[in-house]
Amino acid sequence: MRRPPVRLRGILARVKPRLLAPIERPLAARIIASGMVDDPIQRAIHIPDVAARLHGMEILFGATLRETERPTLGAWEDDELLGVAAYGPPGSCPLPEERRETLSQAIAGLPLSARKNFHAWRANWGAHDPAEPHWPLGPFAVRANAQARGIGSHLLEAFLELVDKCEGMAYLETDTAGNVRFYERFGFERVGRDEVLGVECTFMSRRPTISRP
Repeated sequence: MRRPPVRLRGILARVKPRLLAPIERPLAARIIASGMVDDPIQRAIHIPDVAARLHGMEILFGATLRETERPTLGAWEDDELLGVAAYGPPGSCPLPEERRETLSQAIAGLPLSARKNFHAWRANWGAHDPAEPHWPLGPFAVRANAQARGIGSHLLEAFLELVDKCEGMAYLETDTAGNVRFYERFGFERVGRDEVLGVECTFMSRRPTISRP
């Protein structure tokens, strides 16, 4: 059963989703790092020190947003960015070889272990990409101190509205059980599981909801 649209109350009534400009990608990377700093995959990729992990994540996600050139929805309250949802149209996965090389060069300053872990993670998740056309979602995160206010739901609704208009299939990966339950409320179903870097990951897809006249 599909979850009904999020009702805009309180802070959500003031939050406006809009596409980010390329110049805003570094800020988006900072928000993603803040929101995902304790995710199991990120803890496995980076060293335990939280400050160093945040720094490494900003570099990784900044390079990822830049090289994938994915459209990125931002949830804004006035001039403050609270959440980010990057996505790609069908055919945007896998990343072309030249882009993968540029991405590797962009993260060359990170510790060797982090680079190896990052590439192992991307390779594992990439191997599970569906063969049929799909809209990949991610990275998707809400700033740490803005979570549990409905902002992620608001962003996800905006993404799914776009996908449904195109009668497309949405697809994502996640590394926490809590996220699995969250996405299931929006109609996503589990389509696979795997382990990478010692972390169990779940792969999910959602068929379009088409309104009939």
